[in-house]
Order: sequence, then C-alpha cells, then structure tokens
Amino acid sequence: RSYEELLKKFNEKEEELRVANFRLQLSEQEIIKFNVHVGNSEAKLDNVREELKLKAEELNKQKELSEEEIFKLKIQIDKSKAQFDNVCEELKLKEEELNKQKELSEEEIVMLKIQIEK
Repeated sequence: RSYEELLKKFNEKEEELRVANFRLQLSEQEIIKFNVHVGNSEAKLDNVREELKLKAEELNKQKELSEEEIFKLKIQIDKSKAQFDNVCEELKLKEEELNKQKELSEEEIVMLKIQIEK
C-alpha cells in the first residue's frame, strides 16, 4: 500500500472515530437526561408514597374516632332503651293503679246510689 492510501484510510478511520465519539457524547447526554428524569420520577414517587402514607394514617385515625363514636352511641342507645323501658313500666304501674282507683270509685258510686235509694 502506498502512503496516500494509508493516509486516506487513516483519515477515514479518524472521521469514523470522530463520528463514533460524537455519537457517544450524544448517548451520554441522553443517559444524563434519562438519569435526571428517573431522579425526578423517583422524587415524585416518594412524594406520592409519603402522601399515601399520611392519608392512610389519617383514615386510620378517622376510623378509630368513628369506632369510638359508634361505641359511645351504642352505650347511649342502651341507656335510652333502659330509660324507655323504665318509663313504660312506670306507666303500666300507674295505669294499673288508676284502674284500681276507678274501680273503687265506681264501687263507691254504686254504694252511694244504693244508700240514696234506701
């Protein structure tokens, strides 16, 4: 081979190397962009995870408060039912007492009528 051919070949290889180097730089820039994008995405994901964790804790707290409120309401319902039952029992006793008084009054009226008629 002649010197010119070798020089031409060298120049071609040098140009190929320059192109390959340029492509390598572009690829490295793309990798950097992707790494930045991945970093941003991971940060967003961490934020979403933290937000979900906080919401889960808040829901758990609300659930506990609701369960506590339900428990208190059940106790209040039981107390109210007991009071209602007591009032019903008292009313029943009063009604029985009034019925007895009515019967006695009716008997007295009958007795008085009999006495008047005599």
